[in-house]
Amino acid sequence: MERKTRWTLENILFVEIKTSSRKNQNKPHFVYFNLDQAFAEVVEEFSAFKQLISALAFRYEVNKNVEVYLSTEILKRLIQKQPIVPLALKYLSESIANQETRLGPLWSMIVLDFVLRKKRSGFQEVSELSSGEVYGILRRIQDCGASSFSMEEIDLEKRFHLAQRFLSLIRGTRKEDFCNELLRLYVVHEKPIPKEVSDLIYESEIVSFQEKALAFITGLLSLRKGSILTRGRKSNRGGFMMWREKMRREKH
Repeated sequence: MERKTRWTLENILFVEIKTSSRKNQNKPHFVYFNLDQAFAEVVEEFSAFKQLISALAFRYEVNKNVEVYLSTEILKRLIQKQPIVPLALKYLSESIANQETRLGPLWSMIVLDFVLRKKRSGFQEVSELSSGEVYGILRRIQDCGASSFSMEEIDLEKRFHLAQRFLSLIRGTRKEDFCNELLRLYVVHEKPIPKEVSDLIYESEIVSFQEKALAFITGLLSLRKGSILTRGRKSNRGGFMMWREKMRREKH
Protein backbone atom coordinates (compact mmCIF):
# COMPACT_ATOMS: atom_id res chain seq x y z
CA MET A 1 0.00 0.00 0.00
CA GLU A 2 2.79 2.46 0.89
CA ARG A 3 4.62 1.89 -2.40
CA LYS A 4 1.42 2.31 -4.39
CA THR A 5 0.52 5.56 -2.68
CA ARG A 6 4.06 6.86 -3.20
CA TRP A 7 3.85 5.99 -6.91
CA THR A 8 0.51 7.81 -7.11
CA LEU A 9 2.06 10.93 -5.59
CA GLU A 10 4.86 10.67 -8.18
CA ASN A 11 2.31 10.25 -11.02
CA ILE A 12 3.54 6.74 -11.84
CA LEU A 13 0.99 4.37 -13.39
CA PHE A 14 1.25 0.90 -11.89
CA VAL A 15 -0.27 -2.37 -13.03
CA GLU A 16 -0.35 -5.85 -11.51
CA ILE A 17 -0.28 -8.92 -13.73
CA LYS A 18 -2.25 -11.87 -12.38
CA THR A 19 -1.47 -15.22 -13.99
CA SER A 20 -3.74 -18.25 -13.93
CA SER A 21 -2.98 -21.97 -13.69
CA ARG A 22 -5.93 -22.76 -15.95
CA LYS A 23 -4.80 -24.13 -19.33
CA ASN A 24 -7.64 -22.49 -21.22
CA GLN A 25 -6.54 -19.05 -20.08
CA ASN A 26 -3.52 -18.08 -22.14
CA LYS A 27 -3.44 -14.35 -21.52
CA PRO A 28 -2.49 -12.88 -18.16
CA HIS A 29 -5.01 -10.67 -16.37
CA PHE A 30 -3.92 -7.03 -16.05
CA VAL A 31 -5.20 -5.14 -12.99
CA TYR A 32 -4.92 -1.35 -13.12
CA PHE A 33 -4.95 0.56 -9.86
CA ASN A 34 -6.60 3.92 -9.57
CA LEU A 35 -5.63 5.52 -6.28
CA ASP A 36 -6.59 9.16 -6.35
CA GLN A 37 -4.25 11.87 -5.10
CA ALA A 38 -6.24 12.51 -1.93
CA PHE A 39 -6.10 8.86 -0.84
CA ALA A 40 -2.37 8.70 -1.48
CA GLU A 41 -1.78 11.89 0.53
CA VAL A 42 -3.77 10.61 3.52
CA VAL A 43 -1.85 7.32 3.62
CA GLU A 44 1.43 9.21 3.31
CA GLU A 45 0.85 11.97 5.87
CA PHE A 46 -1.63 10.52 8.37
CA SER A 47 0.48 8.76 11.01
CA ALA A 48 -2.51 6.97 12.55
CA PHE A 49 -3.60 5.37 9.25
CA LYS A 50 -1.90 2.00 9.84
CA GLN A 51 -3.14 1.78 13.42
CA LEU A 52 -6.73 2.54 12.40
CA ILE A 53 -6.65 -0.07 9.63
CA SER A 54 -5.12 -2.65 12.00
CA ALA A 55 -8.08 -2.22 14.36
CA LEU A 56 -10.29 -3.54 11.53
CA ALA A 57 -8.25 -6.70 10.82
CA PHE A 58 -10.90 -9.30 11.66
CA ARG A 59 -13.69 -11.13 9.84
CA TYR A 60 -17.07 -9.44 9.94
CA GLU A 61 -20.47 -10.11 8.37
CA VAL A 62 -21.03 -7.00 6.25
CA ASN A 63 -24.23 -8.44 4.75
CA LYS A 64 -26.31 -11.53 5.47
CA ASN A 65 -24.09 -14.59 4.93
CA VAL A 66 -21.34 -12.38 3.51
CA GLU A 67 -18.29 -12.39 5.78
CA VAL A 68 -15.08 -10.56 4.86
CA TYR A 69 -12.08 -9.01 6.54
CA LEU A 70 -13.37 -5.64 7.68
CA SER A 71 -10.04 -3.94 6.95
CA THR A 72 -10.18 -5.11 3.32
CA GLU A 73 -13.79 -4.02 2.96
CA ILE A 74 -13.11 -0.56 4.39
CA LEU A 75 -10.04 -0.04 2.19
CA LYS A 76 -12.04 -1.08 -0.87
CA ARG A 77 -14.84 1.35 0.00
CA LEU A 78 -12.41 4.18 0.67
CA ILE A 79 -10.58 3.67 -2.63
CA GLN A 80 -13.82 3.30 -4.62
CA LYS A 81 -15.44 6.27 -2.79
CA GLN A 82 -18.26 4.13 -1.45
CA PRO A 83 -20.13 5.10 1.77
CA ILE A 84 -18.77 3.95 5.13
CA VAL A 85 -21.40 5.39 7.49
CA PRO A 86 -24.08 2.70 6.85
CA LEU A 87 -21.57 0.02 7.85
CA ALA A 88 -20.52 2.08 10.89
CA LEU A 89 -24.16 2.40 11.99
CA LYS A 90 -24.63 -1.37 11.59
CA TYR A 91 -21.56 -2.04 13.71
CA LEU A 92 -22.71 0.41 16.39
CA SER A 93 -26.18 -1.14 16.51
CA GLU A 94 -24.70 -4.61 17.06
CA SER A 95 -22.28 -3.28 19.69
CA ILE A 96 -25.14 -1.70 21.64
CA ALA A 97 -27.19 -4.91 21.41
CA ASN A 98 -24.21 -6.90 22.76
CA GLN A 99 -23.33 -4.19 25.30
CA GLU A 100 -19.86 -3.97 23.80
CA THR A 101 -17.77 -1.01 24.95
CA ARG A 102 -14.66 -1.68 22.88
CA LEU A 103 -15.50 0.47 19.90
CA GLY A 104 -12.06 0.80 18.32
CA PRO A 105 -13.28 -0.58 14.96
CA LEU A 106 -16.19 1.87 14.91
CA TRP A 107 -13.86 4.77 15.68
CA SER A 108 -11.51 3.63 12.90
CA MET A 109 -14.34 3.58 10.35
CA ILE A 110 -15.56 7.03 11.34
CA VAL A 111 -12.11 8.61 11.32
CA LEU A 112 -10.87 7.06 8.07
CA ASP A 113 -14.04 8.02 6.22
CA PHE A 114 -14.03 11.51 7.73
CA VAL A 115 -10.36 12.30 7.06
CA LEU A 116 -10.44 11.06 3.48
CA ARG A 117 -13.69 12.79 2.55
CA LYS A 118 -12.37 16.06 3.93
CA LYS A 119 -9.19 15.65 1.89
CA ARG A 120 -11.30 15.04 -1.24
CA SER A 121 -13.62 17.98 -0.59
CA GLY A 122 -13.53 20.97 -2.86
CA PHE A 123 -13.49 23.48 -0.02
CA GLN A 124 -10.11 25.19 0.23
CA GLU A 125 -10.45 25.85 3.97
CA VAL A 126 -10.93 22.13 4.59
CA SER A 127 -8.55 20.63 2.03
CA GLU A 128 -5.68 22.79 3.34
CA LEU A 129 -5.95 21.21 6.80
CA SER A 130 -3.57 18.34 7.47
CA SER A 131 -5.07 14.91 8.13
CA GLY A 132 -3.88 15.19 11.73
CA GLU A 133 -5.71 18.50 12.20
CA VAL A 134 -8.90 17.05 10.72
CA TYR A 135 -8.57 14.01 13.01
CA GLY A 136 -8.21 16.33 16.00
CA ILE A 137 -11.64 17.83 15.34
CA LEU A 138 -13.36 14.47 15.78
CA ARG A 139 -11.13 13.50 18.69
CA ARG A 140 -12.17 16.57 20.70
CA ILE A 141 -15.83 15.67 20.22
CA GLN A 142 -15.12 12.08 21.30
CA ASP A 143 -13.31 13.39 24.39
CA CYS A 144 -16.43 15.35 25.36
CA GLY A 145 -18.51 12.18 25.28
CA ALA A 146 -15.86 10.31 27.28
CA SER A 147 -15.18 12.81 30.03
CA SER A 148 -18.27 14.97 30.56
CA PHE A 149 -20.08 12.47 32.81
CA SER A 150 -18.71 10.09 35.40
CA MET A 151 -19.95 6.51 35.83
CA GLU A 152 -21.61 7.60 39.07
CA GLU A 153 -23.64 10.17 37.13
CA ILE A 154 -24.52 7.95 34.16
CA ASP A 155 -23.98 4.23 34.68
CA LEU A 156 -23.26 1.69 31.97
CA GLU A 157 -26.86 0.55 31.53
CA LYS A 158 -28.02 4.14 31.10
CA ARG A 159 -25.22 4.80 28.60
CA PHE A 160 -26.33 1.93 26.38
CA HIS A 161 -29.93 3.14 26.63
CA LEU A 162 -28.84 6.65 25.59
CA ALA A 163 -26.68 5.29 22.77
CA GLN A 164 -29.61 3.31 21.39
CA ARG A 165 -31.84 6.36 21.51
CA PHE A 166 -29.17 8.54 19.89
CA LEU A 167 -28.59 5.94 17.17
CA SER A 168 -32.30 5.97 16.29
CA LEU A 169 -32.21 9.75 15.99
CA ILE A 170 -29.08 9.66 13.81
CA ARG A 171 -30.63 7.11 11.45
CA GLY A 172 -33.75 9.24 11.22
CA THR A 173 -31.64 12.37 10.61
CA ARG A 174 -33.51 13.98 13.52
CA LYS A 175 -30.81 16.49 14.32
CA GLU A 176 -32.97 18.81 16.44
CA ASP A 177 -34.23 15.98 18.65
CA PHE A 178 -30.69 14.63 19.06
CA CYS A 179 -29.34 18.02 20.12
CA ASN A 180 -32.31 18.62 22.40
CA GLU A 181 -31.79 15.35 24.29
CA LEU A 182 -28.02 15.70 24.43
CA LEU A 183 -28.06 19.25 25.78
CA ARG A 184 -30.72 18.29 28.31
CA LEU A 185 -28.24 15.75 29.73
CA TYR A 186 -25.84 18.56 30.54
CA VAL A 187 -28.60 20.64 32.12
CA VAL A 188 -29.93 17.78 34.27
CA HIS A 189 -26.45 17.00 35.58
CA GLU A 190 -25.63 20.72 35.95
CA LYS A 191 -22.69 20.51 33.58
CA PRO A 192 -21.27 23.28 31.39
CA ILE A 193 -21.95 22.69 27.72
CA PRO A 194 -18.62 22.27 25.88
CA LYS A 195 -18.17 24.23 22.67
CA GLU A 196 -17.75 20.97 20.72
CA VAL A 197 -21.21 19.87 21.90
CA SER A 198 -22.96 23.19 21.29
CA ASP A 199 -21.43 23.19 17.79
CA LEU A 200 -23.54 20.11 16.97
CA ILE A 201 -26.33 22.61 16.37
CA TYR A 202 -24.61 24.33 13.51
CA GLU A 203 -24.08 23.12 9.96
CA SER A 204 -20.43 22.85 9.00
CA GLU A 205 -18.48 22.29 5.81
CA ILE A 206 -15.92 20.42 7.88
CA VAL A 207 -17.92 18.05 10.10
CA SER A 208 -21.41 16.71 9.37
CA PHE A 209 -24.06 16.09 12.03
CA GLN A 210 -23.68 12.31 11.68
CA GLU A 211 -19.92 12.48 12.14
CA LYS A 212 -20.20 14.65 15.24
CA ALA A 213 -22.93 12.48 16.75
CA LEU A 214 -21.08 9.19 16.15
CA ALA A 215 -17.87 10.62 17.60
CA PHE A 216 -19.72 11.66 20.76
CA ILE A 217 -21.31 8.21 21.16
CA THR A 218 -17.97 6.40 20.86
CA GLY A 219 -16.75 8.59 23.70
CA LEU A 220 -19.85 8.06 25.79
CA LEU A 221 -19.39 4.28 25.65
CA SER A 222 -15.61 4.31 26.11
CA LEU A 223 -15.89 4.19 29.93
CA ARG A 224 -13.11 6.65 30.66
CA LYS A 225 -13.19 7.73 34.28
CA GLY A 226 -13.48 11.26 35.62
CA SER A 227 -14.87 14.47 34.27
CA ILE A 228 -11.79 16.16 32.85
CA LEU A 229 -13.52 18.77 30.71
CA THR A 230 -15.80 19.99 33.47
CA ARG A 231 -13.43 19.96 36.44
CA GLY A 232 -13.58 23.24 38.33
CA ARG A 233 -16.25 24.79 36.11
CA LYS A 234 -19.68 26.12 36.89
CA SER A 235 -23.04 25.06 35.54
CA ASN A 236 -24.23 26.57 32.26
CA ARG A 237 -27.98 26.34 31.84
CA GLY A 238 -27.88 29.46 29.66
CA GLY A 239 -26.34 27.56 26.75
CA PHE A 240 -29.32 25.26 26.58
CA MET A 241 -31.80 28.13 26.64
CA MET A 242 -29.91 29.98 23.90
CA TRP A 243 -30.05 26.87 21.74
CA ARG A 244 -33.78 26.46 22.30
CA GLU A 245 -34.38 30.07 21.31
CA LYS A 246 -32.29 29.66 18.16
CA MET A 247 -34.24 26.59 17.06
CA ARG A 248 -37.55 28.40 17.75
CA ARG A 249 -36.53 31.33 15.54
CA GLU A 250 -35.42 29.03 12.71
CA LYS A 251 -38.82 27.31 12.67
CA HIS A 252 -40.53 30.64 12.15
